[in-house]
Amino acid sequence: MMQPHFDPNQIFLDPEVLEHLQEQEEVERPINDLLELQEVITALTGKAGRRMAKIRQHMMHCGTCLDKQIANGMLPTMKEYYEAGPMIGMGRLPKLHHMMN
Repeated sequence: MMQPHFDPNQIFLDPEVLEHLQEQEEVERPINDLLELQEVITALTGKAGRRMAKIRQHMMHCGTCLDKQIANGMLPTMKEYYEAGPMIGMGRLPKLHHMMN
């Protein structure tokens, strides 16, 4: 018989359970340590997200980064993009020579 998956973060959803655990001598310190770690993780996740957003923004506008992404197969070439347009429901796309500056 499979045991249900237990998520340790679920105990923090109930303030009564959290308060009870903080009053228990044998788990008081681990609970408080976990709460501190949870705050640190939240702060670090936010910082990492903001930095990733800056990197992503750069990579979307930098020719070197775009070329590298195309070479690695992460992005389609312009020709592949325009050929795939009608197949993915984008309708008829403008001709490439009309899109150039």
